[in-house]
Amino acid sequence: MKDLEVENARFGNGLRVVGPAWRMIELPVGAEGEHGPITKYTPDWARVGYVKVSDRTTLQNPRQSGHEIEGRVTIKGKSYSAFTSGSENPDGGRGMIIVRSRAPKTGRHHR
Repeated sequence: MKDLEVENARFGNGLRVVGPAWRMIELPVGAEGEHGPITKYTPDWARVGYVKVSDRTTLQNPRQSGHEIEGRVTIKGKSYSAFTSGSENPDGGRGMIIVRSRAPKTGRHHR
């Protein structure tokens, strides 16, 4: 599956969103980015790269959030916050689900 599929659910009021899932990463110095090689002078917006985490996943509990659709995805038994992007994905298809990195867990403070 290369394209993001967004459709109204047949039953109920929700949306159904299925597509490839990617995680955004910051490319290191020396890597080859979409806009050329990454140097220490490369601007932040050009350092963005993607790692594919699933060929096909379903966005759970999708909801409109501005011009995006947000929800959660489950990848290899773990749940992540995610949102959609309608731009071209790295496989050359149209649209993708972008998985957010998990927030680091903080320990409880004991007094």
